[in-house]
Amino acid sequence: MLFTELQNRLLNENLVASDGLKEMQLLSNRLSKLLGSENSNFQIEYPLFNVYTNNEHAIITSEIPGIELDDIDIQIVHNTITIKADKIEEKLDAHNSQWHRRERSFGHMTRTIELPFEVDASKTQAKLNKGILVIELPRKEEDKPKKISVKVN
Repeated sequence: MLFTELQNRLLNENLVASDGLKEMQLLSNRLSKLLGSENSNFQIEYPLFNVYTNNEHAIITSEIPGIELDDIDIQIVHNTITIKADKIEEKLDAHNSQWHRRERSFGHMTRTIELPFEVDASKTQAKLNKGILVIELPRKEEDKPKKISVKVN
């Protein structure tokens, strides 16, 4: 409905490009309000994860540049992992300065995912190197697949 409204305005009123961009910004703001994400710095689920699993463990990798090690909180409950982090807002250095362009995000982020098996939290390891977080989550022994031998009668 909002897109059709904007499209009709652009077609019917022959708006110049700058007015069209203003309309797009207004549409974006209205959509954000509608979805409840107004004033949200992270509008997608962030951080983004790659998750690899096998019979022994799961490995999660995530790009989280600009976040300090002390600002990361990882919690594990059974087969669910939650990662929380805070990315501190970048401040302007000089007086009387204003942003010309501001695309980088900041703020609090939380991401929870469910793994296909229970994890041994006591053996979990997490490393941060050059903005890449790598978490190795060993599978609990009692949750690992067991081979059952078949006997002949």
